[in-house]
This record gives sequence, structure tokens and C-alpha cells, in this order.
Amino acid sequence: MNQFKSFQDFRNEISIIELALSVGYKLRKKDGIKWPVLKDEVSGDKIIIVNPQSISNQGYFNPQDLKDKGTLINFVKNRLGSIFPYLNGKSEAGNINAVLYNYQCLPTPKKDLFKIDANNLVIEYSEKEFHIPDGLSELKDPTYLYFRGIQSQTINNYFFKKKIFNVKSNEYNNIGFPYYNAFGDTVGFELRNKQLRHVIEGTDRSFGIWHSNLPQILESVILTESPIDALSYHQLKGKKNSWYVSFGGSVTFGQLKTVKTIIACANVSPELKIICAVDNDEMGRIYTQKFNETFPGKIIEDFPRSKDYNEDLKKSQIRGIKI
Repeated sequence: MNQFKSFQDFRNEISIIELALSVGYKLRKKDGIKWPVLKDEVSGDKIIIVNPQSISNQGYFNPQDLKDKGTLINFVKNRLGSIFPYLNGKSEAGNINAVLYNYQCLPTPKKDLFKIDANNLVIEYSEKEFHIPDGLSELKDPTYLYFRGIQSQTINNYFFKKKIFNVKSNEYNNIGFPYYNAFGDTVGFELRNKQLRHVIEGTDRSFGIWHSNLPQILESVILTESPIDALSYHQLKGKKNSWYVSFGGSVTFGQLKTVKTIIACANVSPELKIICAVDNDEMGRIYTQKFNETFPGKIIEDFPRSKDYNEDLKKSQIRGIKI
């Protein structure tokens, strides 16, 4: 079995200093001892290491660019395409993983060969066969979304660009929501229409989530049960710099690990808010408990007044009010 590692695993094992030295940085002893200074003489890139004695808590900052700072993950992310190679076809997270696995001389695990059990341990299972559905195209017919009260302004928002598709089947233009793993690979599709709610065979919902595009600065994460609820929440309460996540009606530890991995790659605001916007029912309370276990002390509960946010949206449209 190929070993799957989280970003935290890499942070526990790899020193920023060692990785930087391996790609040509030089330690400038004359510039500091308590906080080591490293410089790449080719590019002129200069970094200062924080907490050098503790690998897992090690950080860095660039004195010439105050936005360039953070952990080992940020160090790699901010140098993709310059110091480190950028591989086309891979997501940002996938490229970061490729760099770190290569540094440790380990093969990158094949997607979908791993999942997390209830004790947060990696266990192996057989690879699922997933194929992009036939009839897939860019979103041209949003009729079903209009039926659910979702307006064009919401559908065409940058947040949801290339995150909603049409999938034509038997002359019907269904709405398709792709599911992604932490590396940005498409690992599933959910199809929706008036008389249809179908998950494509082979879809991996143990790790896969539907999500919107990441903003330049991530200030709010909105956790929902379905993409329709996410779109509804945005239409009712949406703010700039938000990232919407849907678990497809269930919440697994693997999906939560995917969320944490993607957040770790993002440019996160120090005041990051993680908002629980799941259904206002018993299962919603169970999901909220899982969120609290994953993000202790950070969850803000924002339950809908009705059963879910799409019901809230439709009621607000009937009454002509905004919640």
C-alpha cells in the first residue's frame, strides 16, 4: 500500500531549513543565529525561520514580502513554478504533495486507495472505478436551479464558476455537481433534477466533497449538506471571501480531512470563521458534533429557520423578504 500523508504529517517530518537547503538556499550565518536566515542566490529569495528547533511548529517569513509567510506548506505553495516545479493537470494541493513526496523519495499514492476510519487511522480499500458521465457540458440550461429559487446572479458568481454543469440524459438537461478530493481530482458526480437525485456509480463520498472556488483571502468556510443548500445560503447571506462546502448528505472523517487539507493550502485570514449551515434536524446536530470535533472551538452554528436553507430561500421569495 502506498502511504498517504497529510500536510501535518509532512510538517512533523520535514524541516523548512532542510528542504530549502536541498533546492539551493544557503544559510547566512552572519545574518542571524537565533532565527536562521536562508537565501537563494539565483532568485534572490530570502527567508527567516521561526521556531527552528521545533520541526512541527516551524515557520518562516519573507522580510521583502509580508504576505509570504507561514508553515512548510506555505513555503512550497508560494514557490510553485519558481523554486519548485508546477505540474499541469494537478491542483495546487496536488503540486504541493508532489514536491513533498519527491523530497522524501516516496511514490505519490494513487488517488482513492486510502480512507480514514473512525479513529482517524488510514486504512486501505480497493480503488473505485469512476468515469466522467456521458453528456457532460458547461452549464447552459439552469432550469432546475431556477425551479429551486436559485437566481442567475448566484449561479454566475465567481464562487461557482466551473463548479456546476449540465449532464444530458434522455433529452433532459440535468444539473451536475462534481465531487473533488484534496488533490483537486474529480472523484464523483451528483445529478439533480425535478424527479432525479442520483450519484454516479463509483463516486467516492468517503473523501470527495463538492466545493466552490477558493477566494484570494479565505475569511469564511460554509459547511452544508448539499450544493443546493450552499447556493441558497450564498443567495441569502453570502459575503465576500467565503468558501462553500457540501458533503452530499453525509459527513465522513475522510471528507473532513479533505476540507482541512484544502484550508491548509489557502491564504487564510487570522479571523477565519467556520460556519455550520446544515439542516435544522437531528442529523444536522450529529454533523455539527463532527464539525466541532474536527475544528474544536471554531464552529459557528447558523441553522436555517426551516428544515434547510433552500426552504428558507423559497419562503423568503414568497414573502418578498430577505432573511
